[in-house]
Amino acid sequence: MPEPLAIPCLCAAARRATRAISRFYELRMASTGLTITQYTLLRVLASTAAPIPQSQLADIVLTDSTTLTRVLALMLKADLIRTTPDKADRRSKPWSITPKGKALLTKAEPLWHKAQSDAKRALGEDHFDNLRRNLLTVGTALAN
Repeated sequence: MPEPLAIPCLCAAARRATRAISRFYELRMASTGLTITQYTLLRVLASTAAPIPQSQLADIVLTDSTTLTRVLALMLKADLIRTTPDKADRRSKPWSITPKGKALLTKAEPLWHKAQSDAKRALGEDHFDNLRRNLLTVGTALAN
């Protein structure tokens, strides 16, 4: 494996780690056909009874509108999610999970748990837990 770039840039290091972590999870969940972003969106949508507006989804998963629109379009085409018009606000685009999306999420859950376990084993449980806490802190502190 090539040596990491010797650039003292937090952003570059974070992007490199993000790609490695995403690849790690997606390899373990490959049989579902879901990316980790799609899996996360399905989990968010499954966790609420009411449809979630796209702007709120973007805030929850901290992604830009263009990327989110592209991912949602693919998931809509695959019938994993649906959107229903908001009668109170025509500009709003609330999303919800479909039965097909719920079924795929059910299939993906044990694979995600296995990826979590594999990551804990690879990093060591203490490092895994500290890293997760630190990433949440960074995400909150630098969100604006």
